[in-house]
Amino acid sequence: MSDHFERPASNRYGQFERHGSRNGWEDHHRRTEIVRTVLTRAAIDPASPDLFAEIPELDRLFGGPEGLLLALRYRWNIHLDAKLDQALVQGQSAVEAYLELAAEQPVLRAVLDAQYRRKAQAAEAMAR
Repeated sequence: MSDHFERPASNRYGQFERHGSRNGWEDHHRRTEIVRTVLTRAAIDPASPDLFAEIPELDRLFGGPEGLLLALRYRWNIHLDAKLDQALVQGQSAVEAYLELAAEQPVLRAVLDAQYRRKAQAAEAMAR
């Protein structure tokens, strides 16, 4: 019998999986620290090209910036789903729920919007 419990740790998409490793819980906490670091940087400039620079273990824990962006998108979607459920009960529109969440989490929304714009600009440049 093992002398430790399996602890949940989120994968690079923000979803939880089971780890039998003692490092699973530490990895989960490290991922949380990385998300906080990026959101703190984004509060200054969400479009900064250095948003993901020099973050130890970003590649190992998220598979790189794209994996972290997927986790941030997942986080937004979970919160939006909850807001939409609440809006339905309270008679609010989906737009009102979205705007309420955007006001509650402006930095997260700004990061996602900035990355969307970056990808759109890159696609336009490639099309030329």
